[in-house]
Amino acid sequence: MNLTADEGSKILFLDLEALSDRHNVVHTVCEAKKHPDNPLLPLGDLHEWDSRQARPWEGSVLYDAKEGLFKCWYGATDVTLKSWGALGYAVSSDGVHWEKPELGLHEYRGSRKNNICLPTTGRVVI
Repeated sequence: MNLTADEGSKILFLDLEALSDRHNVVHTVCEAKKHPDNPLLPLGDLHEWDSRQARPWEGSVLYDAKEGLFKCWYGATDVTLKSWGALGYAVSSDGVHWEKPELGLHEYRGSRKNNICLPTTGRVVI
């Protein structure tokens, strides 16, 4: 493999063993920093299905290049219910500011105006 780069430029190497020559190559890991708007995916208001926790790490965040959107599926629970949870859906054009579209798929507290895409425990109708 023969890679060239201008001085001072950065190239992402995940496997340095793939390079035949590593002269003047420095492998460093950048320090992670919290975004100032942390948390990026906000909790819902009290009595909303995702008022207790919004956990993107229990789901996935993918970038849809066709639509130009980041799409997030996340686990969450209601602060007032101990054994109920669901999987929600959110979208973002920049990966920082998220919207929770009304999907209308599952009833929660008498309304389908929510972003629940899959209930995970118990019944959704409360």
